[in-house]
Amino acid sequence: MSLIGGEIKPDTMQDVFSDKCHRINVENYDIYHFDEYTIEDRKYRYRLSSSMELMTIVCKMAGQDLLLVSVCTNKDHEARLREIHDYIKQRESANPSPDPKRALAY
Repeated sequence: MSLIGGEIKPDTMQDVFSDKCHRINVENYDIYHFDEYTIEDRKYRYRLSSSMELMTIVCKMAGQDLLLVSVCTNKDHEARLREIHDYIKQRESANPSPDPKRALAY
């Protein structure tokens, strides 16, 4: 996310999957209040901020649970989830390693 002239700008996929991405053990978190969205049998759990411009996402990549934060300035969170889904598929196919750390490497 960047703030330019007081306006929030959407972040790139590289932004989302760098400092805004954390490996987690999903069993240690209460994500009861997260909504769920499924794309191609892959589940994405997400929660929107009150302004609906920030989205917290729990998903899997290369078998590892991840916690992501993404800016969604157009208020179309489903489109943003599809972008993230496509990016995850691209990264997994580029790095078919069973080691999740390698799948996240750039």
